[in-house]
Amino acid sequence: MNNKFKYSENPINNMASNGTFEELFLNLDSLQIMYFLAEKNPNLAINFIAKNTRINEETVTSLITQMIAKQLVTYNEEKKGYTLTRVGLASLYNFHKGYVENEQN
Repeated sequence: MNNKFKYSENPINNMASNGTFEELFLNLDSLQIMYFLAEKNPNLAINFIAKNTRINEETVTSLITQMIAKQLVTYNEEKKGYTLTRVGLASLYNFHKGYVENEQN
């Protein structure tokens, strides 16, 4: 019996194909937040992210909420801050790598 997922059954592919995941990587504010989190990880507060990225807090909150839903970001209750997850870091790395390769061709 074959244990491999079909493309449509793979939860990662389903997550990527529902629009929101892709939209996060097409949104410049979202990318700026992800790059900032990657650089300054871990446990950053919304107001700190907003101040340093110059994106209003409402937008940061909305985008962070979407990132949490896609498991790109996690919230630490104890330290009251947001952190890019391994999935988020890997996704950002793959996006960046693909973008750089496309620009070089």
